[in-house]
Amino acid sequence: KKTVDNVIDICEKHGINLLILMYLKLFVRKPKTRLKWLTLCGMKSGKNCIIRNGISDFQEPYMIELGDNVYLAREVLLLTHDGSLSWLTRKMGLTNELTEKIGKIKFKGNCFVGARAIIMHDVTIGKNTIVAAGAVVTKDVPDNSVVGGCPAKVICTIEEYLERNKNRCDRTCEMSVYDKRRYYEKK
Repeated sequence: KKTVDNVIDICEKHGINLLILMYLKLFVRKPKTRLKWLTLCGMKSGKNCIIRNGISDFQEPYMIELGDNVYLAREVLLLTHDGSLSWLTRKMGLTNELTEKIGKIKFKGNCFVGARAIIMHDVTIGKNTIVAAGAVVTKDVPDNSVVGGCPAKVICTIEEYLERNKNRCDRTCEMSVYDKRRYYEKK
């Protein structure tokens, strides 16, 4: 009973409908279902997109646009808003207004975003790009580039990245976990 009351309190505090929360947790688990849900909430999505995030990571899905072939790995955070200035100025006694900066995030297409990357508002991720795991993207990412770091910077072009890694690619993606383990133990 106490856990149920806590969940209801959280829902009321954050303005989340309890039935919607239950639906999301129970039924929106597969990437395709997640993508359909986010599209219903206003996100624009191209073809062949895969989202591994939880739905709760999308605060304003209507501020996100995915081109074709965009892959968002687990725990990617898309921050379409920033309330820090409002919070600070209120705490300093400079204003009583509740405000926030808000802006779109756009992925042009053929993008891979690694796990736990953070993409800030007012950012466009160019075509044919890789955003490294853990990167914090605060500025637009140029086409045909690999970015990483905090804040994210261009590391190299896609062509350079492919050249550097051509001898490191193992064809294990479709193997079972057991076959993959055997393959790497032999290697």
